[in-house]
Amino acid sequence: MPTTETNRSSQPTDATMKQFVSALNDIATALARNTEQLQSVQRSSTNAGIPGGGPGDRSASIEQARTTLDYQVLSQLMGRRGFTGFTVRAQLQLRGNDVLLKVFDLPPEADKVAVHVDGVGAPEVIEFDDGPVVDVAPGGGSTPVTEQTVVLNASARKTLSRIEIQNVLGVPIRLGPRLTFDSAVPV
Repeated sequence: MPTTETNRSSQPTDATMKQFVSALNDIATALARNTEQLQSVQRSSTNAGIPGGGPGDRSASIEQARTTLDYQVLSQLMGRRGFTGFTVRAQLQLRGNDVLLKVFDLPPEADKVAVHVDGVGAPEVIEFDDGPVVDVAPGGGSTPVTEQTVVLNASARKTLSRIEIQNVLGVPIRLGPRLTFDSAVPV
């Protein structure tokens, strides 16, 4: 059994307690300063064009943005109220030896298209020339149709498993349909 002497020597001294309290105060001050800095950045930032974000949100990763967009598209397909405008129409076209991808219903922030192919890790990313081209509405309607056509290289003549429209930061903002090369139309 320990003696009283051992118990007394293991108790902290006043100097040790002062150091401990000082260290705790330093930690609390650092936490408060870092928290304030983080909150200040969040209050002054925007969400880098990530769907569903707004002022004060931290920027999501590309994978988080992709997951959010998938959820929004599924919600749109299920007919949930308030979930519209997350998809684009697309068509494969043949012009001579070139395989073209024509994308319709592009938003103004569309900057590039990422074409994913079955069995290939990285998508083919193609920048749009000068943003969406605005055409008159079919049938003389008043709503313009925004479209863009790109020439496919690495993904030509293959099944396009995922078409992502991306903003200037490379964040996916719209999804297009799965397309097979058999569906390409001559132009």
